Amino acid sequence: MKRLMLAAAMLAAFVQSSGVASADVATDWNRAMIGALETSHLPPPPSMRVGAIVQASVFDAVNGIERRYTPIHVQPAAPPGASRAAAVVGAAYEALVSLFPTQKASFDLQLQATLAQIGDNPNDQSVTRGLAWGKSVADQILAWRATDGFTAVLSPYVPVGVPGRWAPTPPLFGPPLFRQFATMTPWALISPGQFLPLPPPALTSARARMVERSLVMTCSTVTCQMPSFWRISTALVRVRISAPRSAASRAFSATRRASSTKQSEYSKPLT
Repeated sequence: MKRLMLAAAMLAAFVQSSGVASADVATDWNRAMIGALETSHLPPPPSMRVGAIVQASVFDAVNGIERRYTPIHVQPAAPPGASRAAAVVGAAYEALVSLFPTQKASFDLQLQATLAQIGDNPNDQSVTRGLAWGKSVADQILAWRATDGFTAVLSPYVPVGVPGRWAPTPPLFGPPLFRQFATMTPWALISPGQFLPLPPPALTSARARMVERSLVMTCSTVTCQMPSFWRISTALVRVRISAPRSAASRAFSATRRASSTKQSEYSKPLT
């Protein structure tokens, strides 16, 4: 989840620095992704994976032209003169059509609108190269994640009735969902268990009772509602959150630089 938000924030800052046209196109296709997630009603875990695939495709497509950052997966190899904006379009379109084939008609309309937006570029070959490069990057990202374990079929979960172990809850008493995410190939970690925390204290221990009392006494409205937020919110909510933060960060950096410049002027000796 944090990886997705970081990728979205980096992408927003990256394309902003690469030109207004690229930034606008990336924003438009980010909205297209959000619309697809809302239409499909995907639960949060699969939504995060979709968001990561699309954002990684767009990031590596633009980075393959700019060659400024370490790629997420695809090494920079864009053809000379490829359009950044077209690369964004090619990557996002290819990823979204592959992930949401039933929504292809909607993506086709967005593609036509975007090409009309960037089609005033006199160098049509630049757009053609950018589209092809973006599609190639998305195809490589999709192939990479096709074997990440998302479609793994696990044996049925059997509750053991031991305190501290998961058990079905009312009213449906259904099975646990998305168990495959525990063993899926991570986006940034070496393995899913790279940074496992220490096990919790025994439920009958004095420490566990102390923690329970502390949570009951200090649980404010916000802290008690946060677990529900992370449980029900999808990747699209987090992407929406990350973009304003990225913009605010750029504004703060600019303000800080201006402030530093002003302070240096004040520190100059009087003549």
